[in-house]
Amino acid sequence: MSEDLDPKSSKSVLGAALQTLRDFLNPKNTESIQNVLDQAVNKATADNGVLAKAVKMQVEDALKPLLAEIDGLAKEIRGQEAAEEALEQTILKGSKLATSWFTANGSKSDLNRYGGEDCSTKC
Repeated sequence: MSEDLDPKSSKSVLGAALQTLRDFLNPKNTESIQNVLDQAVNKATADNGVLAKAVKMQVEDALKPLLAEIDGLAKEIRGQEAAEEALEQTILKGSKLATSWFTANGSKSDLNRYGGEDCSTKC
């Protein structure tokens, strides 16, 4: 029975079990716990790994509404700039406030009151 419990002998039950445990903990052994864990971590954290893909998908989902809002604001700004440029090239030459008011309401008589030119008499 003492032969079965000798930890120094690889032929004893206890010695064989301890050797197997040492092999599982030896990082040089490709089947060791540390080596298998290192491989799993490297695979999961690689650029195209599971973790990177999951993070990328979550970030893209979180940014979609923000990107849509930014796109809408950019279109609105471009539209306003195009409208201002078009107004600057018309025969109506007045203050921006008068031009905006005239454009919104279409009243030439009120345009004079706001400091713009009445193109029906001066242009």
